[in-house]
Amino acid sequence: MTPLTPPTARAQFGAMKKRARKGEPAAMYELGMAYYSGKFAAFGTPAPLSLTINRPKALGLFLAAAELGYASAQMAAGYALVRKTCGQQDFDKGVSLLVKAAEAGNPHAKQELHAINTELEALIAADPGIQLITVPEGTP
Repeated sequence: MTPLTPPTARAQFGAMKKRARKGEPAAMYELGMAYYSGKFAAFGTPAPLSLTINRPKALGLFLAAAELGYASAQMAAGYALVRKTCGQQDFDKGVSLLVKAAEAGNPHAKQELHAINTELEALIAADPGIQLITVPEGTP
């Protein structure tokens, strides 16, 4: 079998973008991962296609796929929102997405929720006077 050439990798990337625009959650997630990492691993290509990293675009794709119930995207969006890896932070929404992903069986979401819990417990142990509060949605 002849290895795929870079033009074929670009064609695969273009096809993935089309599928994402049509609302296919798996394609949205894969495209989001490509923009997050700056690499698109095309099938059969010896080296990934290099892209410009665009984390805000990646987050938008993750959130769109998460809304459609795609657990891997819920994990990715939740992680990004909690850890602010895409330039935006929303702890409550991020944790909510991680819980949905964990409930769907995503092991990485379960690990991340455990890590967050451990970090919060360490904060409280270091300063027992710390009170964790959640502001209800819609509160200014």
